[in-house]
Amino acid sequence: MNDSAQNAFLRTLEEPPAGALFLLLTHNPRALLPTTRSRVIEISLLPPPGARQYTPGERRLLEVLRKLGGRSSAGISGALALKAEFQEILEAIKNGIKKELEDEFKKEQDHFKQTTDGNWLKQREEQVEAQIEAQYQQQRDALMDLLLAWVGDAARQQAGSANLDIPDYADATAELAGRWSAAELNQRLTALRKLDQFLRTNVNESLALEVSFIAAFG
Repeated sequence: MNDSAQNAFLRTLEEPPAGALFLLLTHNPRALLPTTRSRVIEISLLPPPGARQYTPGERRLLEVLRKLGGRSSAGISGALALKAEFQEILEAIKNGIKKELEDEFKKEQDHFKQTTDGNWLKQREEQVEAQIEAQYQQQRDALMDLLLAWVGDAARQQAGSANLDIPDYADATAELAGRWSAAELNQRLTALRKLDQFLRTNVNESLALEVSFIAAFG
């Protein structure tokens, strides 16, 4: 549902018919409006162990996080080093999306430039720019989900839970569970949740990452 459809559906969601049960299924919860999300109970549906397929960017992040427990550098310098690695992954993702969509647009230009006016090309160029940003934000959200799941798994292991979001990396998150106290884990999760919220606003991305990574890992 786009924003208009969600707003039209909101009244029904607020005052459902008697006996009605609505199930809203999405692979990208952040595409839902805050007003929609505030009126539902969010339940994560996890794939069976081994079934999840990671993107190249997600695999890079997992390898960075695997080394987190053994990092000798702590404090602000360690947090900034981790932020730099995270930002490099984001830049690689954005550059890949940009190249793919701009290459497709170039083919369209070559094909249609003799049969359409400049207005069409200008509108199509704006659409491509919007697509680049939308796909980038979607993949960035997925990396944030993975980052939150990683620290969340450390908290779950510390609490003795057998249900993990990333079971293939249980040894690495267990290392963090033994290294950080419950209070530290809660503080780090809080900082990452705030970062997740910041990134859905017009805040400067690099500044938000720097401040939040220092709070979460410094």
